Amino acid sequence: MTEVDHLSKAAQAALLLPDDQRIERISGARWIGYTRAQDILTKLDDLLAYPHQPRMPNLLLYGATGNGKTMIINRFHPAPSDL
Repeated sequence: MTEVDHLSKAAQAALLLPDDQRIERISGARWIGYTRAQDILTKLDDLLAYPHQPRMPNLLLYGATGNGKTMIINRFHPAPSDL
């Protein structure tokens, strides 16, 4: 067993990339699908599929800076520049 056997195949492959590509890869935004975030995405999907009516239900996301609100929204509906 080698030092990297515990890593996924994708992670092992990333180790072989040139330094600049590895740095770019680890510097990018990451999605961590924690339970509450998954619950919010499910609720957003439910709201999107809700039958149209005059008073539609809605959802307000609020919280401290840096807790993932923007990542959740971008995961649900990516901006055209993120596609």
